[in-house]
Amino acid sequence: GTWRVDFRTGLDTRDSGLNRLLGLPAKPTTQPVEDWFTFVHQDDRSAMEAAWQAAFVTNLYEVEHRLIRRDGTSCWVYDRGRFVRDEAGQLLYATGAVLDITERKQVEGALRLTQFAVDRAADMAFWIDHNARILYVNDAACQQLGYARDELLAMTIPDLDPDYQIDRWSEHWNELKEQKRLRFETRHRTKAGEVYPVEVVANYVSFEGQEYNFAFCRDITERRLAGETLRR
Repeated sequence: GTWRVDFRTGLDTRDSGLNRLLGLPAKPTTQPVEDWFTFVHQDDRSAMEAAWQAAFVTNLYEVEHRLIRRDGTSCWVYDRGRFVRDEAGQLLYATGAVLDITERKQVEGALRLTQFAVDRAADMAFWIDHNARILYVNDAACQQLGYARDELLAMTIPDLDPDYQIDRWSEHWNELKEQKRLRFETRHRTKAGEVYPVEVVANYVSFEGQEYNFAFCRDITERRLAGETLRR
């Protein structure tokens, strides 16, 4: 929906699309400017007002905020506009458009939740590229391997796994790309030099033209010891 604020009359004009977004009768409406703020979520009014004040200097208005519909529900919008002045520099009006981005915000929220869950998962998680470079690690990987996150992101899998040096990694990558998912056991080496067994579940992921290995790793030291005890 579009809007226009006339600085000479102090009136705010909204088109039918914006009215429908607010749950109001689908026809253009005009009312005092301050009434518009009653539709803005109270937690977002300060950000909206700050963007409005900045526009008096830049002549550009841009902010994301929530609107409260007539039925009490809320929606996220991307609100953007510009200020228009006469030849003397006096403000005439501001005009802009509001785009409903509720679905995008919901997706972003779901992604943040997923990221939060992976970051705090009990198993180690890695994003790895085809050259065996580590692109992402979660908290468990840092804790169990004894490295800071920045240190791990500067490393490759051969730095951590004595059984998967670069020549074997190439074979592993080709097999993963073909099978899409692999489960196997290998070893990890901590910063302190301790080597211990792990189970890896590797997943081939292609996203926006890039290829990745998204892997979960679990320390199986206790499982190995239990198996040895059982065999004895």
